[in-house]
Amino acid sequence: MKNIYLDVETSGLNPLRHSIIQLSGLIEIDGTVVEEFNYKIQPALGESVSLDSLKICNVSIEDLKTYFKPEIVYKEFVTLLAKYVNKFDKQDKFFLIGYNSRFDDEFLRSFFLKNADEYYGSWFWWPSLDVAVMAAILTKEHRHKFPNYKLSTLAEYFQINIEGNLHDALTDCKITKGLYTKLSGE
Repeated sequence: MKNIYLDVETSGLNPLRHSIIQLSGLIEIDGTVVEEFNYKIQPALGESVSLDSLKICNVSIEDLKTYFKPEIVYKEFVTLLAKYVNKFDKQDKFFLIGYNSRFDDEFLRSFFLKNADEYYGSWFWWPSLDVAVMAAILTKEHRHKFPNYKLSTLAEYFQINIEGNLHDALTDCKITKGLYTKLSGE
């Protein structure tokens, strides 16, 4: 089984107008994490940047200028994926696992398209696996007691240790993996 725990931080909420500014993840093959990645990405030319989004990520405009160009990260990322998946084999793909994974999935699909790659589905099974939905099933009897349904709230509820800063994509991936492992029994 090939899992990729993935999280993105973005320059806004619309995958058509905004960019991924951090793309992080853990690659797990048959229950063992074999690789971790953490790319910092400049917004693509002409794409919007929300200062509110940057504030949430604790990133400044000056920080963005030091990040890698999107086309460079795209090439490195697909090279990384190709180490573990044969995109020409329809039976060989990653399960994309995230917290509110639809958001990450939509931004990543858009990132591929912005890099002239229409074959996103060659790498990942659809649909992605959403840890928030998995947790919702298990917590529905207690949901009314939660102050919110943020990743940190569920991590606390399920006693998952948080090491690092929330809204750092790599930290969020590690928390998501902990939640997925606890919820799925894997």
